[in-house]
Amino acid sequence: MYYTAIALAFSLFSSAVFGQSYSVILSSLKPIALPPPGYISLYFIVQKIDENGSGLQIYVPRHPNKWTLKIGEEMKNQLIWRGSLGNNQSQELLIELFDHDSIGKQADNLVGSFKITLDDSANKLVAKWSRPNICTPSISIGGKEQTIRTETCSGPSRYQLAFKLITAASR
Repeated sequence: MYYTAIALAFSLFSSAVFGQSYSVILSSLKPIALPPPGYISLYFIVQKIDENGSGLQIYVPRHPNKWTLKIGEEMKNQLIWRGSLGNNQSQELLIELFDHDSIGKQADNLVGSFKITLDDSANKLVAKWSRPNICTPSISIGGKEQTIRTETCSGPSRYQLAFKLITAASR
């Protein structure tokens, strides 16, 4: 009985301290229009900003690697971010997709960006998706895992994307 009470107290304390964990998964990335030569190298920059203004930035895949895709090829099920929120905390994730210009010293092009605002209120994770840089105005959100599907573009390049937000509760 004594050990059960200690275990119960620890589990209550740990959930109050650690809050909820979550993952952002790239379910699908598919180029549907590309300029010649018909393939592209892509990467994401993910920035996390806490409510106190502190932040963290990572490259996915890890710099200097890139994903190279042709029309008709599809990137699936890639972990973009894993994080956690404490009780009554909030975070913003800015997810930016870039195409890499390997010719000369041209700057990489921002293809699209997505912002996720995450709030933990009463131990329930609430997510709001938005598009600071849009090519098509619609985002369709649905399902238990909060899947979004959208398109984004830059110049002649156009991509279909799908992301999933998975919380510990939805696993």
